[in-house]
Amino acid sequence: MSQHSSWSTIDDRSERQIIGSQRDAHRTVFRRLQRLPYRLASLLNVGIVVRPLLADAVKHEFHARCVVGEKLQVTDQARCYNHSGDPSRIVIGRGVVIDGIIQCCERGRLTIGDYAIMGRSRVYCAELVKIGSGALISDCVGIMDSDLHSRRASERLVQAQRWADGGSLDSYSGVRSKPVVIESHVWIGFGACILKGVTLGEGCIVGAGSVVTTDVAPWTIVAGNPAHVIGALDTSER
Repeated sequence: MSQHSSWSTIDDRSERQIIGSQRDAHRTVFRRLQRLPYRLASLLNVGIVVRPLLADAVKHEFHARCVVGEKLQVTDQARCYNHSGDPSRIVIGRGVVIDGIIQCCERGRLTIGDYAIMGRSRVYCAELVKIGSGALISDCVGIMDSDLHSRRASERLVQAQRWADGGSLDSYSGVRSKPVVIESHVWIGFGACILKGVTLGEGCIVGAGSVVTTDVAPWTIVAGNPAHVIGALDTSER
């Protein structure tokens, strides 16, 4: 056999070894990918077990911090912050569903009527917020009866420094507030913002992404920034 033939044989063997190694690597990756769904399923099963336990803990928190009606339903993402420490300042009716955050300041009063549904949104209450029965609040909605901060930049800086030092925010000094009333059967679309002093009339619909700065008449449809009337609901839709 010539020297050239010997080199060819060595090259062939090396190539076969490389191909074999690549094939083994591919098989290993394939086997791991095959096992991946089982690992994901295991993680999901943990979530299936843990999340209801977290939701139960959250429900206990609501019962401790609010006056709560029967059949309250909360998710593991729901939160209640009652800065007054007085449960009577937050009253939640029967059959309410909450997936978001309610926050009531020291002087605030917040009521949520029977069978209202609140998605992953947030309610800030410094003075008075009323949410009527059967109201539907979609995800990413902001409802606030206060500016929450002073209009003066110097005062906002003082507040930020106080917060950084571990103190609590002052939601009242130099801060404007006015009650928000959301009447029964109102539907607030995704990402809308309801600002201080607004009353949403019975059965009205607020379009997604709207910024509501003035009152909305009952059974009307509003949308935009600022929100304006774009339609009305007839008697068959009420």
